[in-house]
Amino acid sequence: MTLESIDRILLIRLKMIGDVLLTTPAVHSLRLAFPRARITYLTGARARDILANNPDINEIMVVERGILAAIASREPYDLTINFGGCAVSDTICLLSGARYRIGMGSPTSVGPKRVYNIQPITPAPDSDVIDGFLNLTRAVGARDRTRSTKFVLTQAEQEFARTFVKTYARQGRDVVGIHPGGHGAASLWPEENFAALADGIVDRLPVQVFIFQSPGEEATAAGVYNRMQRRLQAVLIPPLSLRRYASLVSVCRVFVAHDRGPMHIAASLGPAVVGVFTSRQAPYWFPYSEREGHVYFQKDQVSHITVKEVLTACRSLLGRGDVRQPGGTEGK
Repeated sequence: MTLESIDRILLIRLKMIGDVLLTTPAVHSLRLAFPRARITYLTGARARDILANNPDINEIMVVERGILAAIASREPYDLTINFGGCAVSDTICLLSGARYRIGMGSPTSVGPKRVYNIQPITPAPDSDVIDGFLNLTRAVGARDRTRSTKFVLTQAEQEFARTFVKTYARQGRDVVGIHPGGHGAASLWPEENFAALADGIVDRLPVQVFIFQSPGEEATAAGVYNRMQRRLQAVLIPPLSLRRYASLVSVCRVFVAHDRGPMHIAASLGPAVVGVFTSRQAPYWFPYSEREGHVYFQKDQVSHITVKEVLTACRSLLGRGDVRQPGGTEGK
């Protein structure tokens, strides 16, 4: 399907920073398909920083009180794509006044039938989350251009990371990042496993471990650090703003995290990613190539994933030479 006279595009994904980041390949396809269009992305306050500096996006709007009235009062859009699926985003899509509207729900289903007038591409049996988002842009005539997610760091943010490494990391040592926290604390890989993993990583290799945390995860990160036997070769990173956090992730050679936002942030910035899955949906939610150094572990229970197998994967990735992929930067 080829659309005509597309000058104003509204994209919607309201929450989950990892999910917003995973839409960026589809956003890039739209930018190249409609190079002169003004692309507005509507998202949540926390996810806004994921999209900052992305050259494919002209404007970022944040969901806040009065957003429905604000959307309704704007000049109608030509195309609205809803990368989510909830009553609020369905309503926003309808209020956008767009001639063409497409979302994750089918326009023939009972709920969204008044909202959407374009049918998404039917997903293939082995499709993943990025395919799911690309199926929306494929349906409006945009060709796939990349499957790589995009998080664009500024030069100042890169300099912050370089200065931090010079100050706190041992000279000449590669950095391995681990993020032991995440929402749903009861379902996470145990703190003692992360501590044993960190000890094993620094035991035989000239590397240093950065232990990352998000706000509210201080007890988990400290628990891992305090359980380590080789704490002198680890740095407990304090809670940082999302973008400073990402800048430090970008200097890691390997990054280990649960199936949460930090895993997706790392995959967009260069480190080889080791995903520790707490769900059984890894083939869908881990759309990253093993050829590029990304691996995941998934079992019937996360506690059944052993330290040995994750450690073996980390050592293998560190021994591969340059496993890093180009990350998003500004001013390159």
